[in-house]
Amino acid sequence: HTLQWVDPAYFILWVFLLCCLLSLLLGTAFGSVSTLGVIFMMLARSAGLDELATAGAIMSGIYVGDRCSPVSSSAALVCALTNTNIYANMRRMWTTSALPFALTCAGYLALSLSGPARLAAPDAAGQLDRFFILSGWTLLPAACIVVLSLFRADVKQAMLWSILSGGAVCLTVQGMEPGELFACLAFGYTPAPGAEILAGGGIRSMLQVAGIVLLSSSYSGIFDATDLLSGFGGLIRRLAERIGTFRAMTLASVPVSGISCNQTLATILTAQLCRPCYARRQDMAIPLENSAILIAALIPWSIAGSLPCATLGVTMACLPYALYLYLVPLANALRKDPGPDGPEPATSI
Repeated sequence: HTLQWVDPAYFILWVFLLCCLLSLLLGTAFGSVSTLGVIFMMLARSAGLDELATAGAIMSGIYVGDRCSPVSSSAALVCALTNTNIYANMRRMWTTSALPFALTCAGYLALSLSGPARLAAPDAAGQLDRFFILSGWTLLPAACIVVLSLFRADVKQAMLWSILSGGAVCLTVQGMEPGELFACLAFGYTPAPGAEILAGGGIRSMLQVAGIVLLSSSYSGIFDATDLLSGFGGLIRRLAERIGTFRAMTLASVPVSGISCNQTLATILTAQLCRPCYARRQDMAIPLENSAILIAALIPWSIAGSLPCATLGVTMACLPYALYLYLVPLANALRKDPGPDGPEPATSI
């Protein structure tokens, strides 16, 4: 339905904005790029548009929600690391990214002006009508996320109600059998021929990601208990005294992201390394969101950057067009930074 809003004269801008919208609802960069992102790449290729610019706009959009959606796993990770509330963090994340967001929109507007005057959009709704019953009830799972988030309900409760309502829609509106639904939940959706773009999902698809998180957490515990990173923490604190805490964290997150190769471990290790620079652990939440969470996606061999590019069928040459991923760290690095606040008190948690 949102494809009907796309104005060909501002195609790249609309790619960014609609990917933002979907990623905020889903809370996942990978889920957004594998659905709406793929559709936009099909449109760009069919119209002869710049594939790299389109892919860069998609990358920017999917990480807006990955960074600050109430159901984002990376946002939940930062809350767990810093003992903060996700809704309080969301307000501060939007405040610190308002200018970069506006600049990103301006950049994609400028890139859009070289596009065609007309664009033949695929009849996505008509194609989906062959496989699903697209009544208003199918919006119920997304509505649960939006409404409960507005009332600041616990994220787990919002996700639970969204899942339950989605299951109810499957059983009643779509006419799925209970066994088919449980198989879909466990092993992912297997679509009919012609709807392959919707394949995937399920608990099984998350086993590898869960393993990465568990392994990353074990590394973190080992480093913390053995003080293997204490020397590096001291170096970063001295660097923070010279250039500021956020700039030091941003610089530290680049090699950490390159070594860890995934967003989860990069965030955990960056938090551990930079902890001596903050008097309170809670003060690290927004700096982490503005640095490690986004910078991990700019590392070509990291899962956060390589998987979306592979899904879109483009090379890493699209990363320079991912304006949002650069502008958020850059804009916050240019702000006044008072420097480190000192070591974290033992009673802060």
